[in-house]
Amino acid sequence: MVEPVVRNIMCTVDLGCKLNLPHIATHGHNVQYRPEKFNPVVMRLEEPIKFTTLIFTSGKIVLTGTKTEENAEKAARIVAQELKKLGFPVQFLNFRITNIVASADLGFCPRFTNFYNKNIKFVDYSPEIFPGLIYRSGVTVIVFKSGKIILTKAKTRQEIYDVFEAFKIVYIV
Repeated sequence: MVEPVVRNIMCTVDLGCKLNLPHIATHGHNVQYRPEKFNPVVMRLEEPIKFTTLIFTSGKIVLTGTKTEENAEKAARIVAQELKKLGFPVQFLNFRITNIVASADLGFCPRFTNFYNKNIKFVDYSPEIFPGLIYRSGVTVIVFKSGKIILTKAKTRQEIYDVFEAFKIVYIV
C-alpha cells in the first residue's frame, strides 16, 4: 500500500502591523486586488516557491499551495519581505501550520456499508449527496469507491501518517 502524499499545506502568520491594501495593490508585484469581490490582496508566486497568499488589512496572511512545512515558512517570509520593501514595519509572529492535505490509494475498492456500520459515530455517508465516505476523527479522511482517499485537517505531517496507518487497520479488519 502506498503512503499518503502531501498535496497542500496551509499556514498563517501575523505580520504585527496594519497593512494598506490599496498601496500593496498598486506597488506590489504579482498581486491582485478586487475589494468589490474579495477583500484581501491575493499574491501568487511561481518562483522560487509556488504559493498563493491572502493578505489582510489586519496584518495577517493566509498562505496555501506549498508541499512542505519548510517551503510554507519560506513562502511566508518571502511575503513578509515583499511587504517590508513596500515600507510596512513587518514582523514575523505566530507562524503556524493550520491544515495539511494529503492523498493516497488504499489499493482496493472499499465496502462502505460494512465500514459505515462499524464506525457510525465517526462516519458520514450519503451517496446521493456526495460520492465519498467521510470519516472524522480529528483528521478528516474522505474515501472514494475507487480506493482513493484524501486526508485533511491535519496540523502535522505525522498526524497524516498516524491517521492513515490507523485508518488502514480499521478499514481492513
